[in-house]
Amino acid sequence: MYPFRKVDNDYFFENDQGLQYEIYFVAAPFYFPENYSFKHFVFEFVIKLADNQKRLRPSKDPNVPLTNTSIFLDFFTSHEKVVVFSCDTTDGKQAARHRKFNDWYIRFNDTTFLKYDGIIQDPINDTTYFMSLIIKSNTPFIDSIEAAFRELTDELTGEK
Repeated sequence: MYPFRKVDNDYFFENDQGLQYEIYFVAAPFYFPENYSFKHFVFEFVIKLADNQKRLRPSKDPNVPLTNTSIFLDFFTSHEKVVVFSCDTTDGKQAARHRKFNDWYIRFNDTTFLKYDGIIQDPINDTTYFMSLIIKSNTPFIDSIEAAFRELTDELTGEK
């Protein structure tokens, strides 16, 4: 694991290649309607390669997922949260990001968290969006939160 620096909901670390990562959690109450009491605990999870001046291609580095997991756990220690993760689609590699995220979840989750996945097809733009919702397994109202997430993904897909 790499040491990381925390500033509010932003985390920073550098790997052995000299690649600098930024991981941050952005308040995202807009995902759910006003009538959901948990909406103010919703955050979007973002992993970003912050600095790659050498234009290196990130190699498979086992310490990066360990560091990401530690950061994720640190973020959840402050209070109850619901995290939504949407895979970036700008370069067409969203399916690979989704697989990597699922691998991390399977590898590092010790039943502390529950994850719900949604796949949204956009036939107009010929794009598939992958979203996940992660909550602690002891979160109150898990069923309501899962149902709200299903409603969200159904609405984005155009299903009702």
